[in-house]
Amino acid sequence: MATHADDHDHYEDVEFHDHHGQSVAAWTAVGILTLAAALICLSFPLEGARTPLLVVGLLLVVVGLVAGKVLASTGYGIKGKGEVTNLADAPDTANRHDVGIS
Repeated sequence: MATHADDHDHYEDVEFHDHHGQSVAAWTAVGILTLAAALICLSFPLEGARTPLLVVGLLLVVVGLVAGKVLASTGYGIKGKGEVTNLADAPDTANRHDVGIS
């Protein structure tokens, strides 16, 4: 039977990140994709506007994916030089290695 210390030995080589994908690129992509999902969902019960809402929603899916990828590749992603936004922490602790630690 493994001891408590043996259970956590395999975590020593794992790299942990506190950012959880909070970047300008991620927020932009998620915002656009959420709007797209809402329009697609609304298109089904509304018979008169079904096709236009569905087409706009599907186009926004493509726009959201492309916008997130372009922003990430231009440095606004987590691995880029863009600012990491953390709404839960105070401004003086944001973008530091100890983000999320009170």
